[in-house]
Amino acid sequence: MSSHVVEILDHKQLSDGCHAVLARCCGDDIHRSWHTMGPKVILDETKRAASIQAFIERVMNQHEIALQAEPIAAAMVGTTTVVDVTGGIATVVQTIAPDPKAATA
Repeated sequence: MSSHVVEILDHKQLSDGCHAVLARCCGDDIHRSWHTMGPKVILDETKRAASIQAFIERVMNQHEIALQAEPIAAAMVGTTTVVDVTGGIATVVQTIAPDPKAATA
């Protein structure tokens, strides 16, 4: 796993008395996430620290997975799938991956 930096950017008090904090990973605004905590969690230092730690780990893990998935998802662009529908049942007949040579030509 690569190194990540998670920042808490914002805080909002919600109408139900809960509190939400906004975090982002590695300065990337695409990887922002809100986390909501009840007042009892906020007031208990141990519960608050555990809740924030779990949230930070979730934000970091989501960012790491997104970074790993990006090249795989990008490689799917141009894929063609041939599907046969017989009697209401769809069956994949053939999946044709894009030609990597064509992308560089």
